[in-house]
Amino acid sequence: MEGNESNPDPFFVYVYFYNVSHFDLVESAHKYNSSSGTPSSHLVQRLIWCTIHNDWMELEEFSNEEIWYYHVKDVPDTSHFIYPNGTVIIKYQHLSNGNSAHRIFIDVCRLVSKENEILY
Repeated sequence: MEGNESNPDPFFVYVYFYNVSHFDLVESAHKYNSSSGTPSSHLVQRLIWCTIHNDWMELEEFSNEEIWYYHVKDVPDTSHFIYPNGTVIIKYQHLSNGNSAHRIFIDVCRLVSKENEILY
């Protein structure tokens, strides 16, 4: 995702997973940096939708990662995050007004079941 304006609006990136029956971990590889050479101090959150509380739960928060960052998050009681139809929703959100020189790169975002070694 790359901004083209001088002061872009906050952004949201949604990642949908379908036909999920179970997962234990959320894995992600991403980086968030600035092409201007000035480090970015803005924060980006990675969230997962909780179907029980009808609200987002934070998985992590990151800023100014010049190299690829690999993050694994153990998620307790993942049944709270799976809709009855098997859908799971992850959201990356940047709430500040942006800077067109800031860039986020998302290489991987996946759900993993340890018992079945299933990847979504």
